[in-house]
Amino acid sequence: MHSGGLDLNGLTSGNSVFCVLGRKQSIFSCSETGFCRKTGKAVSAKSSQDLSAAVDGDCEIPTVAYLAPSEKILVEAGRNPRDSGQWKAFAMNSLFSDLPREIIAHILSFVEGSDIVRSAAPTCLEWASISRHNQGIWKARFEIEFGCDSRTSEESRCWRQRYANEWSWRQRKVEPKTLEGLAGHVIGISYVDVEKTILGWSPDGIQKKWNLSTSTCTGTVNAARMISCVDFDEMNAIVGCLDGRIEVWDGTTGKCRQILLGHDSCVVCVKSDGKHILSGSVDNTVRVWDKAGGFCKRVFSGHQDTVLCLASSEGMVVSGSSDRTLRVWNIELGYRELSFEGNPHTVSCVDFEGDTVVSGSHDGSIRVWSISSRKCIGTLIGHEGVVMCVRVRGRRIVSGTSDCFIKVWDIVTGKCVRTLEGHTSYVSCLIFDERRIISGSNDGVIKVWDLCPTYA
Repeated sequence: MHSGGLDLNGLTSGNSVFCVLGRKQSIFSCSETGFCRKTGKAVSAKSSQDLSAAVDGDCEIPTVAYLAPSEKILVEAGRNPRDSGQWKAFAMNSLFSDLPREIIAHILSFVEGSDIVRSAAPTCLEWASISRHNQGIWKARFEIEFGCDSRTSEESRCWRQRYANEWSWRQRKVEPKTLEGLAGHVIGISYVDVEKTILGWSPDGIQKKWNLSTSTCTGTVNAARMISCVDFDEMNAIVGCLDGRIEVWDGTTGKCRQILLGHDSCVVCVKSDGKHILSGSVDNTVRVWDKAGGFCKRVFSGHQDTVLCLASSEGMVVSGSSDRTLRVWNIELGYRELSFEGNPHTVSCVDFEGDTVVSGSHDGSIRVWSISSRKCIGTLIGHEGVVMCVRVRGRRIVSGTSDCFIKVWDIVTGKCVRTLEGHTSYVSCLIFDERRIISGSNDGVIKVWDLCPTYA
């Protein structure tokens, strides 16, 4: 007898039962005879229909059932699969521990990842060990449930841990920590991992510092002026001001370390790439500042309206504008690499990683652009308000909007995989890493969403 390309001729009715109870009924390969406990009459189950009937009845069929490649679930003989939302595995003797490891791994690869370990553990030690350590099983489940990502290196990859991380991001229940103390909306946030510290700024020039572990405020900086935007370089804050000034504040001492002058109008966005400070303004220009020397190194002109957002990566900066375009500039060589056009509305936010540029718009859409192909490669639809902030990291995109929601997107499939609710006003800024999302809102509240606290 064959099932899923596996030779099962050696298995007879004398072997013990391998029973699996699934979420839904499936097709079996079986050839056994059992008996009805009530009548004592023999019952034959040589087809999936026979076995289904037996399961629905009161029969006890010592069936050895195997999963076909196209199937996911097996049904336990003698029980109704519709009576349970979980499945269990049983083994009466050493038959299953004697199976080749390749066959065991092949069978387990059809089980939902969240069930593999707890289902294999009761079978025998061999199955339990394979379920935990065979990376091929977890790679298969990852690709089936979450999709393939050709950009990810498979070398030294722990697929079981990667599966657990991705599942946690999509399914783990989370109650966010809430940090309060800022008046007005939060215009910028940063997380300093070494010190477990979160920094937040509001337009009135107030910076507050919180300890992540205790959620308590541990310090305040007052810039004594109205500010329009902020970015961070470790504990230092780069703030843009309404009068066109850019100031660099030391988050530890609470003192202004540097003032940059050059813009003719309000600075709307600032960004630090480590070596440079980048700024965009109502004067339609993007300026590149030498961080160490404090002088303007480049001025990029070309936008026809206010530069609203900036992002940098690998020596390039992307600017988004009210003129509905994105422009990519080479910082060192001082010229425009390319322009992205086609946005139906104002570009409100942008992020940039590797070859991928992600932008948010006033119409609630998010567009994914490729530097190498020089075009839009995807549009994400789901928000009902203005996209206020967007971030990209690996295969994840996280966005916050005026509809008060945060959405997590899979860049591989283009689908929204999670929506977070909790803010009472629009989400004005956010950052995220492999463990958490930190978001700030117009309600003056910062929330910390620990989606994958066991990340490794």
